[in-house]
Amino acid sequence: KHFINHHKLRQAPRIQELMDYARGENHDVLKSGRRKDKEMADKRAVHNYGRMISKFKTGYLAGNPIRVEYDDNNDHSQNDEAIKRIGRVNDIDTHNRTLIRDLSQTGRAYELIYRSEYDETRIKRLNPLDTFVIYDNSLEDNSIAAVRYYKRGTLESAKEVVEVYTAEYIYTLDVSDSFNEISVTTHAFGTVPITEFLNNVDGIGDYETELYLIDLYDSAESDTANHMSDMADAILAIYGDLALPQGMKASDMKRTRLMQLKPPKSADGKAGTVKAEYLTKSYDVTGVEAYKTRLNKDIHVFTNTPDMSDTNFSGNTSGEALKYKLFGLDQDRIDTQSQFTKGLKRRYRLAARIGSLVNEFKDFDESLLNIIFTPNLPRSLAEQVEVLAGLGGQVSQETALSLSGLVESPVEELDRMNRE
Repeated sequence: KHFINHHKLRQAPRIQELMDYARGENHDVLKSGRRKDKEMADKRAVHNYGRMISKFKTGYLAGNPIRVEYDDNNDHSQNDEAIKRIGRVNDIDTHNRTLIRDLSQTGRAYELIYRSEYDETRIKRLNPLDTFVIYDNSLEDNSIAAVRYYKRGTLESAKEVVEVYTAEYIYTLDVSDSFNEISVTTHAFGTVPITEFLNNVDGIGDYETELYLIDLYDSAESDTANHMSDMADAILAIYGDLALPQGMKASDMKRTRLMQLKPPKSADGKAGTVKAEYLTKSYDVTGVEAYKTRLNKDIHVFTNTPDMSDTNFSGNTSGEALKYKLFGLDQDRIDTQSQFTKGLKRRYRLAARIGSLVNEFKDFDESLLNIIFTPNLPRSLAEQVEVLAGLGGQVSQETALSLSGLVESPVEELDRMNRE
């Protein structure tokens, strides 16, 4: 109960805010009372940097499918076939991209592995808003339990339910009834069947530390829009007296674009001056635009996201030059890739435990898993063919095919070549 309350008070609001910023619901610019004068314009310019950053990171890391192979030097490996079967049943490429999107946005991602009613190993993504894992205090950080809480039932009669996953059991509890048990079931995975993935060792999202910069950019653009609107509705100051033609009302001046002014006269009969002008605040266009440009640049720099609108980034740039421009993003990718690999190994370790009971896996060795990430960089076919030709005779054909990126599975391609 204390763990759930802590998650609701500390973690869930943080995760919700990060998700909101990835959906164009930026908190600071949308809050009420932003402008104190009700008669002034109140434009709200929302910039969805969160979605842009998470989409770029997800596409870069998982745009090309993550390959998982069981390298036991067996052309017809039973374990390799079982891994491929799990991938087909669960549309694993889409599932992996969804997890990496969660990692990019919230810093955390969760998946549940279970055995379906059709006797298949299924994998399901869980919402980070209502899922967390409890670890022990040992140096191994073993998971003691995983918790998922949610509303069950129709809107009118929905009740909050908690599922607690341990190494042997799944407890379903009714929160509204003092955490009384609804059901208890067993599972055969031998450990907690929910896996937590982290974006980095700190478990923070890709734009989490730059929310203030995003708020500043929203504010600057909103103030610019408000200034332009306020200029259109500026106050007209008239120095002198109105001398309207007969039959014309003051409200007709705007429609007819006509204004007739009569000079005021002083006590001694001298005529004064007449003038009409709009009262507007001065606007430093150059300074404001430079300020917004700097904010936009800072957001990209501190999130290691390349600015594709920057003329210095795009254009006729070689593949090697692009790698240097993506150096910062690559460091983030390596951190996420390392953490994601740990989760993938745990996924297939759990799948092998349950699969060995039904003869789908046999003598599974986690160290033989070969997990390959291929960054989704723009590469021309000519460059790929050049790499493949340049490696001929110096490395094995399997390695050459793998480095070229031309085929998804080098082993299967070699089999096809041998059959031909």
